[in-house]
Amino acid sequence: MNLEPGTILQDRYRITRTLGQGGMGAVYQAQDTSLNVDVAIKVNFSRSEGSTSQFMREAQLLAKLRHPNLPRVIQYFIDHGNEFLVMDYIPGEDLKHLVQDGGPQDLDTVLRWAEQLGEALSYLHRQDPPVFHRDIKPENIKLSADNQAMLVDFGIAKAAYSSQMTQLGARGYTPGYAPPEQYGGGRTGSYTDQYGLAATIYFLLTGQKPLDSVARVVEKKAIPTVQSYNRTIPLHVSQAIEKALSLNPEDRFLSVADFIRALTGKASASFARTMPNPQDREGATMTALGGVGIPSAPPTSFGAQTAVYTPNASPQAGAGVMPPGGITAPPVVLPAKKRFPVGLVLGIVGGLVVIGAIVVVGILYLTGNLFNATPTADAALVLAGTQTAASLSVLAEEPATDTPEPSPTLEPTRAPTNTEIPTPQDTATPEPTATPTPIPIGVLAYISDRGGDDRQIWLMQVGMDRMGGIVAEHTQLTFDAGDKSYPAWSPDGRYLVYSAPGASASEGLNLYRIDFTDDSSAPIQLTDRRGDEVGAAFSADGDTIAYDNNGRDDGLRQIYFVNPDGSNDTRISFDFQEFSPTWHPTIADRYYFVLAGAGGHWTLYYRSATADQSEVETFDKSSFFGRLGEVDHPVISPDLQYIAYTQVNGSRTNIYTTRMSTGGADVYQLTNTNSDAYPSFSMDSNWIAFSSERDGNAEIYIMDLTGQQLTNLSMSDSYDGMPAWYPLQP
Repeated sequence: MNLEPGTILQDRYRITRTLGQGGMGAVYQAQDTSLNVDVAIKVNFSRSEGSTSQFMREAQLLAKLRHPNLPRVIQYFIDHGNEFLVMDYIPGEDLKHLVQDGGPQDLDTVLRWAEQLGEALSYLHRQDPPVFHRDIKPENIKLSADNQAMLVDFGIAKAAYSSQMTQLGARGYTPGYAPPEQYGGGRTGSYTDQYGLAATIYFLLTGQKPLDSVARVVEKKAIPTVQSYNRTIPLHVSQAIEKALSLNPEDRFLSVADFIRALTGKASASFARTMPNPQDREGATMTALGGVGIPSAPPTSFGAQTAVYTPNASPQAGAGVMPPGGITAPPVVLPAKKRFPVGLVLGIVGGLVVIGAIVVVGILYLTGNLFNATPTADAALVLAGTQTAASLSVLAEEPATDTPEPSPTLEPTRAPTNTEIPTPQDTATPEPTATPTPIPIGVLAYISDRGGDDRQIWLMQVGMDRMGGIVAEHTQLTFDAGDKSYPAWSPDGRYLVYSAPGASASEGLNLYRIDFTDDSSAPIQLTDRRGDEVGAAFSADGDTIAYDNNGRDDGLRQIYFVNPDGSNDTRISFDFQEFSPTWHPTIADRYYFVLAGAGGHWTLYYRSATADQSEVETFDKSSFFGRLGEVDHPVISPDLQYIAYTQVNGSRTNIYTTRMSTGGADVYQLTNTNSDAYPSFSMDSNWIAFSSERDGNAEIYIMDLTGQQLTNLSMSDSYDGMPAWYPLQP
């Protein structure tokens, strides 16, 4: 398949030229006619049987990656039997041509590039499952306009499954930059990328491609050192490259990060470190499970001060909050102080059976026990296969070929309850098989009237099933009279604040607070102003709640601050209409908000809570009104990469994002139904939940950062809206 210039894909992408082509795929430059920007499109020509679902899973994994030295995966699709991946187009010269035209590069510049590439690779290797590039070479690295080294050629490698083994097709490799394990059937991993990075640095400093690793093995040739080409190169630099280019993976550094530290002279002790096992890399031990290599996590340590919360069995007089349906399970430990670690505690029994993960956080107890087991082998990604000259391999660690596959229905080993020898009848009774449970994504608080006439706060556990589908389980949290709205969590998950009717009609909506460490479980009222107090948002340190109120005589919405105990309720806005406050996730005194200024335009601004409140700055300084359109409900992703917001156009509302680092220079439309609002980022920054009326009534949807994997989470005829992600990882 050859795409000629002018070819249109998906009614959006116009092919401009071919950037590279091999036997199994090609990379094209194209114009995104919707956003009027250039993109790179990778196409895989050959597809194995059943590869579609694997391609989608692999593409979804790549689409979640966000790093300044990696291009973004923007979209993926299948068209006429071919698989397409749409990525950022990175203009500029690649490092191969830079050296060919200008000779070896100066040491300081190369070390700076090496640190940038090392950070990008370490980021890939920390993913779950880990992502391995497997084609690090100078022509796959471009320099951006600000001289940043960008690791390009994001493609997709195929994975085919046969029996209990992961059978790989021909692996992609480039002589001189590929280690020996990449030529044969050896296991590749982070140490493979380390070799490719070291070979690339070797070329940048010497102008010579390293001797091919197979020739080194067969002909027993030693690779010339960097110092043999240039005596001015420091000894520690030459030695670090030599160690990273070791033929045996166990003789290389423990990680790419260790290699970079040794290369830059920041960790000379790294030279003495060797790897006892190629599995033990980048902080994760790869355990064979069902023919799939997945990382096993160490037990989580909970050192924070805790208090015990015991749920009531039924609603009490005067108490408006009740955990789900009178659950009578044992009490769950909840935090009494600030932010605390939350995770899944995983154990490996006999090297074969994964014990169910235990979610040790109180809010997950409140919502039931949906996520109480680790992902099955089917949920782990194994990404491997054929690599063209323009592709990126993404794969979890490949299992040793002599590792037996465990049965997915085995029960975890139990301690004996007595010492009696079981009778034949006992041994003939089979244990019930374990039911695969979803991989947890997070917990949402939201508003719904599915339980009665009033809109109450509900909790929703969201996860991904073994087939990659999104699933959810719902539990009602509040039961007292009055419509609730605008739920918001404190950063440590201790408080949930929401809006509800005040004691009198003149008060309108007031703010209320639930304290999950208080076993009395009764909400308390925080504000009692005239008008409606809505849109609560906690500061990064949890000490301040921002909200807006429309109680002025002229009806202008204004921003107020109040402490979590209801004290110090203070107006912040004075001259203009300001609303929809949201706090910076890490800077405790910076908050963003919408200012309706000249001409009534809704523009995104920010200011410091400790500065003169008249001093405001626009987020997008390119023009008077900016490029974001009319903004409402802005929210910043926890990883500080994106702002999601509702763009308002009359009665039409859609979800948009823009990158924090560009100040609104790039704007991405994620939905186009004209009925979507209230975006909320998951804590891993990979998902956006939002409200939508596309189905004729208010529902809650979830999508990834590219607007894909769109799923209706609420699926009811009731009102469901205003989602807010629980602030700690499951």
